Amino acid sequence: MLISTSTLGVWVIAVLAPEPRAVSWPDDAAASIAAPVNAVREQCDGSRAAVEVKGASCTRWKIEWKQGGKIWGVTSANSSEELIAARERMLGLIRNYARLFDVAVDARWEGAGAPVCDACDDAPPAPVPDASGAPSAGNRDPFPALLGSARAELRNFEVAALQTHAPRLRDAARLAHESSTAPAARTYAKALAAAVASVPQLQLALDNAAVYRTVVSVGRVRTGVAKAHKALDVASDALEKVLARASSKLHAGVFTADGVAAPGSPQLIVKFEGAKVTATFVQGEVKTEWFSGGVGLDGVIAGTSLVAPEGAALTCSSYSVSCGYVPVPAQLRFQERSGQPGSKQVVELWFKQTNWVHSQAFSR
Repeated sequence: MLISTSTLGVWVIAVLAPEPRAVSWPDDAAASIAAPVNAVREQCDGSRAAVEVKGASCTRWKIEWKQGGKIWGVTSANSSEELIAARERMLGLIRNYARLFDVAVDARWEGAGAPVCDACDDAPPAPVPDASGAPSAGNRDPFPALLGSARAELRNFEVAALQTHAPRLRDAARLAHESSTAPAARTYAKALAAAVASVPQLQLALDNAAVYRTVVSVGRVRTGVAKAHKALDVASDALEKVLARASSKLHAGVFTADGVAAPGSPQLIVKFEGAKVTATFVQGEVKTEWFSGGVGLDGVIAGTSLVAPEGAALTCSSYSVSCGYVPVPAQLRFQERSGQPGSKQVVELWFKQTNWVHSQAFSR
């Protein structure tokens, strides 16, 4: 049915749409793996003693990854439950990568140690006070701030690899079997597996840097994080550009308001620039960018649109955030419709408020 609203400056059709395909990776099995009841607690000197997980006093929880008796990486978390979940995410990706791309499982991942309650606090010592008893400017150590920055950067990279990129592995595997996207898809999947492996490697290097307390050692870790993050982003961008080029051949161009043949009818101009996709509403001298986004690995063109907030008034007439419009998830959806005298391509802008709704259709 029609809703009398100017959410996008036109009539909006209130139609319940299927939610975009929800991707959870790995599946819920990882969350159901119970954390151990008993574990070991490690002191700064390396000595360990049995401890009950419940109530254990730990600086953090960690798992050491070993190969040939040598520790090559560390995974850490604030709780034993978070640690188990992180371990399963990593192992899940490595197993799926090996199966879907027909390669051997990386032997490094076969040596996961038991969860350890790390009781060692590597915080730098307090600055030496001056004559007044306050920390003097000359004694201020830059190392704690550098270490904190490195930890934040590594955490951001871990979240990007495991929460943003890892759910795309299956789509990458599917695209690896299509001739036009196979090279870029395989490169991306390989970069993703390498990125996941680099997270525990960099965590180990950062743990050691906290002991060495040298700016150089922390700097090496930060450089390693930046390089690994960039390599993953470059591979992802390359695949998205390949998909955008293919989608551009099908969908780029000018669409006119469906069913309206009068001169000066509203138009929607869909453009592809690299991996970016935009849809601009045009009527006479008025031009408004309705949509900005990209082509996902699943083929969905998703991004954001500015819409009038539900239940709130706009503060001015300009189509902008400053007037009260808010960005919401949006999609461009295309379909072929048959009819007389022939078939036509139709595009609709869908956006999410309480439900998914769409603007008027445009066609060509």
